[in-house]
Amino acid sequence: QMRSKRRLTEGERNRYTIRCIVNREVEDLVYASAQAIQESRVQTVSDVRKQRYPLIRYSEGLRKSNRELRKFLYKHFYHHPVVAEVNRKACDMLEEMFHFLLKNPGKMGPKALHRAKEQGLERTVSDFLSGMTDRYLAQNYHAWIEK
Repeated sequence: QMRSKRRLTEGERNRYTIRCIVNREVEDLVYASAQAIQESRVQTVSDVRKQRYPLIRYSEGLRKSNRELRKFLYKHFYHHPVVAEVNRKACDMLEEMFHFLLKNPGKMGPKALHRAKEQGLERTVSDFLSGMTDRYLAQNYHAWIEK
């Protein structure tokens, strides 16, 4: 629990809330998994592989809560028109960057160029893009394409 005399900023409250959620998820996973392992009486890796259900799992209560949360997030957040528009723009940027890098592979650097000779340009560009953070994609998009 938090026992601070000053009011927390919104960012501090958000970080604290996230930390509490992650802690709860991890604790539940550890305890539920330990219980499942103990109840299964596995002794070998082979015994683990023969299990009908995964031994590393959340408790039924947390699994149910997570399912409900996921349904809510998909309904009210992930498919929200504002979020969908941001995702569409990001997909458009990725597609433009893909075609740009096919025509300008030198922008990826010498290691990527060497890799492209071995694995193909399309594969190398795809991997290069998949390793980008959102911020790095936006920075390079603005620098290379929008100029």
